[in-house]
Amino acid sequence: MSGLAACNPQHQSDRFQRFRSRLPELSVPLVLHCGIGNDLAQSAIVDTNYDEYFIPLREPIGRLWPQQNYITVLFGEVADYMEPQLVTFSTSGKQIDSLFVSVNCESEPGLHGNSVMYLNSDLVILTVDTIFTSSVDSMHHEIAGTDSLVVYIERHKIDEQGHFIQLENDKKVLHP
Repeated sequence: MSGLAACNPQHQSDRFQRFRSRLPELSVPLVLHCGIGNDLAQSAIVDTNYDEYFIPLREPIGRLWPQQNYITVLFGEVADYMEPQLVTFSTSGKQIDSLFVSVNCESEPGLHGNSVMYLNSDLVILTVDTIFTSSVDSMHHEIAGTDSLVVYIERHKIDEQGHFIQLENDKKVLHP
């Protein structure tokens, strides 16, 4: 491809439309438990022809909310869990905004995490993380009465321009 063609806005828009058309449309509401599950991860696109729309170490999974004036793409970061990242693009392929959600689903003596992300039809993204901790003895057994539960709640909404607006960021510490 010549350098002149790469700078042509119409050419870039056409390339983005081809990239967009390769992405499966994901139905909402969509619930992601401990990241992106294998069922969705299998639909990831790995195609070097569209590298300019890829984010390093992340794979595009699918499109969400198709009736908007922008395109929302769900990417997955390849890690212990495929961690979700939402990215909004203009219809010509220019990135508008992104929202990365860290996944905490660790489990070992004294530490148990759980993450759930809800992608709702009203463009609201709700993330609930729970972390249960307790002290452990020398044999790595949890000690009764030393436990606590921390719940993190984040709620975002995508506005008309494709920006992620934080509506809620709350932390609750419970000592059962």
